[in-house]
Amino acid sequence: GLLTILFLYIWLPSMKPLRSVSFKEELEFFKTIKAWHILTIVAIGFAGLFAWFSYIAPLLINIAGFDIEVVYLMIVAGAGMVVGNIIGGYLADKRDPVIVSIFLLFLMVISLLLVFFFSESKIVSVILTFVCSALALSFGSPINMIMLKSAKHSEMLAAAFIQAGFNVANSLGALLGGIPLLYGLSFNYPALVGAGMALFGAVLCLIFYRKYER
Repeated sequence: GLLTILFLYIWLPSMKPLRSVSFKEELEFFKTIKAWHILTIVAIGFAGLFAWFSYIAPLLINIAGFDIEVVYLMIVAGAGMVVGNIIGGYLADKRDPVIVSIFLLFLMVISLLLVFFFSESKIVSVILTFVCSALALSFGSPINMIMLKSAKHSEMLAAAFIQAGFNVANSLGALLGGIPLLYGLSFNYPALVGAGMALFGAVLCLIFYRKYER
């Protein structure tokens, strides 16, 4: 936490303060369909990650055949998230964040399908743990930029709402990802549910692009 504060102090560029607005004015943006469209993309698209990640330990133990090594694979997942966060920020700076989000969500669909079909291989499982984690966290920067660029004069509340959207995704992914397990299916099926949710998120992103961006 202290390192984070230090790095923010060193690298965060100096910016003009936002225009002061009332809470009532900030709420105006959330009376629009556009605001809830973005939040739905987050809650459903990002839930694809958590449908897989919520059950990653039993997946790696029961399907891939890992034992105590599964603890170390969480480091692989964490490394992927760090790399993905950097890549997502870079791409969102260089390209239209909506296009980047669509691209990343479709890649997430493909990677989660690969998890579903090829998790029995230990080597492939390690690679996919890194890749899925990287793709998931790379989605964070562009979708935040979409929200903040859309929420003129409501940026502070929008930043809070989108974090709530990520938390909804966390819960929704774990909930829906667990449904196949209730019916006795194996631990690679949550990834299939996740692929479906990421695909739905990508479609919602495409609709957003056609409606608001293009």
